[in-house]
Amino acid sequence: MKPEKNKKTLFCFNVCSAYHTKRTIQLHNYMRAQTQNRVDDYYLIGTNVMEKRHCNEMPIIGVTERDDYLSAIDKTLNAMIYHYNKKTDFDYYFIGDDDTFVNLKNYDVIISELSEMSDILFIGGSTGVINNDGRIHVTGGPGIIMNKKTFDTITPFIQQHYITHNQYSDVSLALNIHAYNDVNVKPIRFIELPEFLNPHLRLVDINKIATYHVRDYLPFTELSNSLK
Repeated sequence: MKPEKNKKTLFCFNVCSAYHTKRTIQLHNYMRAQTQNRVDDYYLIGTNVMEKRHCNEMPIIGVTERDDYLSAIDKTLNAMIYHYNKKTDFDYYFIGDDDTFVNLKNYDVIISELSEMSDILFIGGSTGVINNDGRIHVTGGPGIIMNKKTFDTITPFIQQHYITHNQYSDVSLALNIHAYNDVNVKPIRFIELPEFLNPHLRLVDINKIATYHVRDYLPFTELSNSLK
């Protein structure tokens, strides 16, 4: 099943200098090949230094000076603010990391099924992370999808309040959404998609899922060669 005509996803992947050769280059080569005949765009979200070094080689955007583990928080939130302020055109916004593998064929099926729904944040992976406030949050390693309406709703709130967790970027996003929901009648809902495979399951038929949190289990080239 193909996505609705002209439905465009903006894929954003957090990357870092330490894994540039091991992950970022493989991710870039894979997404470039997979999206060349599609309306989708993809960006690699890194540091200002990385953008200066690699902007002629790949679509990389620098949104922070830091490049440590915690910088993923600023990369995730600032990338949303960046595209919101630039009024980037898309129908769906995807957040991933440098080790998030997307099977676009199965991803298209998800998009076709979600196309009529609005005001919903679509999340893959486990929803079992509990913060001190007792609320269920999310893990975003396999990726997070939201439609344009949700993106345009939550991003100005993030820009104004910029709530961060002390460790995780995906939980930081969830904290902003919970805070938004606390003061708005119509909440953004969290939904877990089984087609998104969490990082705790190493054995996977890549042809049966939409995304996979690779970590260092399998290289992108091996996974892409397994696609049918």
